[in-house]
Amino acid sequence: MARKVESVMVNQQNFRPRKATVSIFAGVFHQLCPRCRMGSIFRSSIFRGYPSMRERCPVCQLKFEREQGYFLGAMYISYGLALLIRMCCKNSRADCYA
Repeated sequence: MARKVESVMVNQQNFRPRKATVSIFAGVFHQLCPRCRMGSIFRSSIFRGYPSMRERCPVCQLKFEREQGYFLGAMYISYGLALLIRMCCKNSRADCYA
């Protein structure tokens, strides 16, 4: 399926972006698309108020969505911290309830 984006035809299945002239770190800092590093992820900068994320990249049409298991890492970290706090409180009961 081909889409017309700013007078440029883009084929989603066979998209081959031009060689990115922006480094990965600069792309992250400037909030650029991870695939083509040319389109912006947000409608306005995240440093100017509440960010509004685009549905797709305006250049390569990559759909921005959460990956499967997005919250899994946070769940493991919070579980580990809870265990650590519980172990510390168990060893010094007076400090926990003071």
